[in-house]
Amino acid sequence: MRVQVLELIKEYDGIKVLDIEKLSFEKGRIHVVMGPNGSGKSTLLSIIAGLEKAGGGRTAYGDEQHDFERVRKKITLVMQRSYLFNTTVYANIAAGLRYRRLEQSKLRDRVLRCAHAVDLKGLLYRNVRTLSGGEKQRVALARALALQPDLLLLDESTANLDPESIIIIEKVLKDFQREWGATIIFVTHNIFQAKRLADEAYLLMRGRVIETGKSKDFFDNPVSELTRGFLGGDIVY
Repeated sequence: MRVQVLELIKEYDGIKVLDIEKLSFEKGRIHVVMGPNGSGKSTLLSIIAGLEKAGGGRTAYGDEQHDFERVRKKITLVMQRSYLFNTTVYANIAAGLRYRRLEQSKLRDRVLRCAHAVDLKGLLYRNVRTLSGGEKQRVALARALALQPDLLLLDESTANLDPESIIIIEKVLKDFQREWGATIIFVTHNIFQAKRLADEAYLLMRGRVIETGKSKDFFDNPVSELTRGFLGGDIVY
């Protein structure tokens, strides 16, 4: 699913936190959005996910530029600390599929495949309260993937996780994008992770788009001095 952000304005208490004239996320690519704290990354993702309303402008989905209500069932968001139900791994992964009334045999098959993808098949009947932080986040990702979204949004979804979980999650995202053709928008402050994942990279500062580009061009030959400073580890804002 293609996503376009057009003349987007967002303010909190009179302070402008997003001011984006136009930004496009093309279909079937992994897009990584970076920027320092307070740059508007999470707010942008929340607006695309339909959790917040913009103060101006619009977000268009798909080639025919639908609004959010036309495509909401095709969009899934994974947060940094995703809420899990106080039940088993299996029941958590199956939750969205039950809500959509998927046939039981198909539901079970999809849950098993998604659990296997995130290396949790041996923990299916464990209560999620007994899991590590990395395992819980893999449950949240499996639950999102089970819905087979056309647009998958992730907000700092591997922050503070163990290396094994990060490796598993990154591999799953690449496999899902390749096999399902989904559009993925991943917000992170981790430049090294962005290099590993991104087909397209974006830098936001003070709510504005500083630079966008294909991954190799963005990281190897940035145009903006601010981008060069950010990638070089300078304190930029």
